[in-house]
Amino acid sequence: MLENISPNKGGHLPTRGQEVDVSPHSAGLIDEVHEVHEPMTGIERTVLQACAGNVRTAPELLKTLGYAARTGAFRKAVARLV
Repeated sequence: MLENISPNKGGHLPTRGQEVDVSPHSAGLIDEVHEVHEPMTGIERTVLQACAGNVRTAPELLKTLGYAARTGAFRKAVARLV
């Protein structure tokens, strides 16, 4: 953890008695663990709601969405959710 302590504004390492910021953000841990996700699309929300109670097949999900066949949007939504 000491290797993550950065020099202060003057370019010097902290001395005894100085406060050191060792929060997860300053240590670079948050960036490694959490990724930024795009908001869910309407199709993704509908698929999740349909699957909340029971397992659904692709044809059932397509019917719920009002699609006659698998579309690129459907494939993309399912791939993002899996």
